[in-house]
Order: sequence, then structure tokens, then C-alpha cells
Amino acid sequence: MKESLKLTSAALDVFTDAGGVERFVLRGVLGLEGLDVLRTDKYQREVLSRSKINALARALESSSVPDIEIGMRGEKHRVHSANQPDEAWYMQDDLFIIDGLQRVTAAKQLRLQKPDLKFRLGAAIHFNTNFDWERARFRNLNLERAKISTNLVLRNLETDQPAIEMFIKLCKDQGFVLVDRVQWNQRQARSELISALTLCKVTGILHSRFGPGRGNQCEELAASLTKTMGVVGRTTMRDNVKTFFELIDECYGVRRITFADGATFLKTTFLVTLADVLTHHKDFWRGSRLFVEKDLRVKLSKFPIMSDPQVIQLASSGGASGQILFQILVNHINSGKRSKRLTLDVTGNEFMPLQLGKDAPKETASTEAVAA
Repeated sequence: MKESLKLTSAALDVFTDAGGVERFVLRGVLGLEGLDVLRTDKYQREVLSRSKINALARALESSSVPDIEIGMRGEKHRVHSANQPDEAWYMQDDLFIIDGLQRVTAAKQLRLQKPDLKFRLGAAIHFNTNFDWERARFRNLNLERAKISTNLVLRNLETDQPAIEMFIKLCKDQGFVLVDRVQWNQRQARSELISALTLCKVTGILHSRFGPGRGNQCEELAASLTKTMGVVGRTTMRDNVKTFFELIDECYGVRRITFADGATFLKTTFLVTLADVLTHHKDFWRGSRLFVEKDLRVKLSKFPIMSDPQVIQLASSGGASGQILFQILVNHINSGKRSKRLTLDVTGNEFMPLQLGKDAPKETASTEAVAA
């Protein structure tokens, strides 16, 4: 007998679609022992990275994930103990995953790793489908589905991570340069100048001399910031962030900006690189507090972030651009000085100075002009 897929707590929905065709959809909880009968067709994407699957497995283990969608190419099924508390439906025609391949992969992994664990995976099974119908359904579900913004993900960590809660309150503080101008929602408003993710990244790197904070994943970054905040103190971290953006405002005029377009000094690469320069040099610190002397502020204000084409390009790019921009910034601050040049600091937990020796990027003509 052909192996079948079991559904419990199931309910059958019958409706007429836009084309006038009567459709049957069965919604219920999958029997995990039957996951291996699920197949994929060529419209389906590949299985994603191990880290993504592991994250989904953790979500399955601790809570629930959205139901998957399956197409059954036929309508053959049987019902065991109909209208009884232990009623179960068994799907007996070919079943193809339309939406939820990653969730199914995670469920299979979790089932193998923890065979005694009880977890639930819901499903909606469409009867009498075919390749073309499934392909169209796959396209509609995935192309028209908006990916959740990382800024919204961070905002939703407010109750779990004290650092995020502190940032959200800071962004409502009228004394903060970026009050009401940080994006914490799905879409960025025209008046919002930077994203919550950029704010968190800048803060993490700025304080990386005291603890972790250089993560890229939202949950990891938020947890790292909370841990470092426990080291330096909530008020100190908050004040350091205010000081950093007051420095940007004093040097380049954040408050005068109506829209972020064209404001190179608000690009993530520039903000992160400047934070990296500050955290790597002891000249900017008084204990755990950020402090920028007047002559250093004046020097930074003359950095050609809005006039030098190479600097603008580097500040607007990713990858190795930050390392090159780091060196240009340091050269600019040190230029014309015989004494009181920046002092590189090599202390801290995750504090790893950039390689500025023989492997450092070579200076270009534009770099030399900046440093002159």
C-alpha cells in the first residue's frame, strides 16, 4: 500500500475560485512521520543555508511557524474514525510542497535530532492540483509577499532585549539629534534618515572595545548590545550614542537635512567606519565615555565627505570600502600633526584593530590629497 500523509484536527473548506472552479482545501496538523512523502517540483527553490534551517528548527521547537501549503495531484484520501475525537485524514495521491520547503526541511531535521520531541506543523492541502497551478500559486505567494524588514524585527525585540528598549526610547527623546528620524517600521518614511539596523550596528561597533557588538543577525546583534550595555551601563551607552550623532550633526549638519538622499555622511558605511575609528583610538575616550576634543571635532568637520568623489564612493559602498575609508579618515585626522597623532588602542573583549600595516590598502592620489 502506498505510503500516505496524515492530517489531524482537519477541516475541509470548499469554495469557488475566480475562474469559477470549485476548489477543496483541507487544513490541519501534519503527521510528522509522513513528511518524507512530500515532494518538490522544478518551480520550487533550493533548500537554504544550514543557519536558516537551524533557526527554523528552533522556532518549531519553541513555538509554531506558519502553515505550509501542499498541492495534491488528485483527490484520493481516506478518513479514519470519522467524526470522532481521533479523526485522521490520510492523503494518498502525489503531494508537492508549494510553500514551506524550508519549514519541512527543519521539521525533518528536528525529528531526527530529537525523536521524542512533540511539535506541530500545520498545513493546507489543495486537492486536484497540477504543475501549472502549483507554479502560479508558488509565484503569487513568494513574489507578492513582503519580506519582514530587519528594522521591524529589531523593534519586536524590545521586550526581550533591554538595549533595544533603550534605543526606542532614545529615538523619542527631543534632545537626540535623530529624534523621530530612525526607521523602526516596515517601510521607511521620507523624514527618516537612518534605519534602526544602522543605529544598532553603529552602537555595537562604537562600544566593541568593551564587549561584543559586531554581529550582523538581528537577534545576535541585539543580544550583544544588551550584554555590552551591562558592562558600560545603560546611561553611558545612551549618552555615547547621543555624543556620536551630535558629532555628526556639528561637523556635517544632520538637523539641516530634510531627506537622507545625497547625505553621504548618513550612509551606513561612513557611520560604521567613523565609529570604528573612534573605538580603535584611545584619544576619543574617557574611561567608558566617548569624548571628542574641540580640535578633533574641527578636524573631522573638514573631512571631504560631501566633496571628494572617492570618499563619496567609498562611503556609499560595502565590502572592503570600509577598510580603505578607515585609513583615509585616520590619515586626515593625523595630517599636519607632528605630535598628538591618534593612538591606536588594542584592548577590549572583541576589540580587533584593522590591519593597517603592510597589508593595508595603498593610498591613492585622492587619499594623499585628503591627508595633505
